[in-house]
Amino acid sequence: MPLRVSTVFGDVRMDLRGLRTGADRLDLYLTTFFGDVDVVVAEGVDAQIHGRTVFGDRKVDLAPVPRVAGTPRIVVHARTVFGDLKLRSLAPGESASRWRQVMERIAYGSRSKGTAE
Repeated sequence: MPLRVSTVFGDVRMDLRGLRTGADRLDLYLTTFFGDVDVVVAEGVDAQIHGRTVFGDRKVDLAPVPRVAGTPRIVVHARTVFGDLKLRSLAPGESASRWRQVMERIAYGSRSKGTAE
C-alpha cells in the first residue's frame, strides 16, 4: 500500500533511515503547496524521485555507495508549488537537520579547544 501525504503551508519531512520492512519497493506520494518535501534515506538504499516543482528547486544527493542487500527501493512521487524537492542519504547517526549539524560542530569545537592557563 503506498503512503500518501499532502499539506498546505507546511513541509513534508521524512527520515527513513530506521525503516524496517519486508517490502521490495516502497512508493511515497507527497504533495505540498507553499512548503518543501525532504526525504532522507540511509546510505546504500536505492532511492529515486519523480515529480516536479513550480517555483522551487529539485535536488538529489545520494551517497555514491553500493546498494545494501535486503533494502527496499524507495520511489518518491512528489509535487510542490512554491517549495523544494529534496532526496538525500545520510550515514547512521548523522543529523538530518543542516542547522543542527552546524550547531553540533560549533558545540564540539568549543569543547575540544579548552583553555590553557
